[in-house]
Amino acid sequence: MATVLRHGNYDRVPLASILALMERHGGIARARQRAQDFTERARAIISTLPDSSYQRALYTMTELVTEREY
Repeated sequence: MATVLRHGNYDRVPLASILALMERHGGIARARQRAQDFTERARAIISTLPDSSYQRALYTMTELVTEREY
């Protein structure tokens, strides 16, 4: 990670190595949980809005944050 931060790119360190390090130390799971927490908070706020196509669109956007695979 220090190499990536020092050089500002992934040219010297394969992204797969960084992902493996993050997985090994629980970083990915923590990030997913944090995203889920924010999604739940957003949904609670959105649910207070009047039912409309705009409200449903906002709700759908929250799904994109936590359901996507990339």
